[in-house]
Order: sequence, then structure tokens, then C-alpha cells
Amino acid sequence: MHMVHVCYDFIIIVKKKENDQFSDNLINVNFFTEDEHQQRLNAHEISALECQFLAEDKILFEKRKFSFILNLNKLRHSISEKASNSWVKAKKKLTVPDSYDLNLGRKSLFHSFRIIDYGIQIAEHGKIVNYDKSNTLYAEIMNYYNWDEMFEKFKSRFNKINTEFKILAPKN
Repeated sequence: MHMVHVCYDFIIIVKKKENDQFSDNLINVNFFTEDEHQQRLNAHEISALECQFLAEDKILFEKRKFSFILNLNKLRHSISEKASNSWVKAKKKLTVPDSYDLNLGRKSLFHSFRIIDYGIQIAEHGKIVNYDKSNTLYAEIMNYYNWDEMFEKFKSRFNKINTEFKILAPKN
């Protein structure tokens, strides 16, 4: 039996920012000004895009709508970079003794897949249509305890989904 660590992530858009972030064992809150949030959308930053396409019942309060124009080249760059960073972070958290953190490593591995899945959805549909699509993969990843086994099990899947995304969001 696995203990699942639940954490809730919030992004709050503010007129004037006093803090960048608040975090404890249950929640992570990131604060952005309206201009910062719009810049992050323009750059196709995944956490901003996740907010942009949320269903209304998942939005706690919304005073302003933000604009987003899909650019497949920007999407490819942003998603590829973030997913790659998550893959590398997973490896580091599972192989470097001073950085070792099993849960964070597995979470980072999961994020590397979920980020690409969201990129595929945005490239195909112009938005995220299914936030839960990758969730079964999380449970699967939680069954592994070392990087070599994870690499063996998931690297070809990672390459496959990454190739699928890059076909949908080709370089210009």
C-alpha cells in the first residue's frame, strides 16, 4: 500500500504582489501580477495554460479574463523544455545522494509525462480538454523505487509521447 501525498496548487493573480509564493505540506500558492500572468500565457508557460483552460467549477474567483493566442512553435519550446527539466529533476532526485527524494523524484517523472500530454491536447484542441488523462500513470510510477527500473520502464514511453507532441507542434 502506498501513501499518497496530496498537495493542492493555486495560482493567484493580484494587482500588487507582496509575495512570490507560499508553501506548506498541503498547499502551494504562487502569486503573479496581471502583467506577469499575461506574459506567462504569451510564453506558453504550462502552469499559466493550465489556469487558462480550467473549467469554471475549478476557478475559485475570477475578476478578469486573459487572452491567449496559440503559437505552436512557442508551445513546442515551452513544453519540451519544462518536460525535459522534469525528467532531469526526477533522475537527480533518485540518483544523487545529496538530493535524494523518492517522492519528489517520482512526482517529477509523472510531471514530465503530464506536461507533454497537456501540450498534445493544446496542440490538437487549442486547449486542455482532459486534466485527468495521465493520472493512472501516477499510480504506476509509484510502484517503482529506483531510477534504473524507472528508466527501463518509462524512457521509451517518454520518447514516444514526446515524438507525438513534436509532430503536432513542429519547429518553424
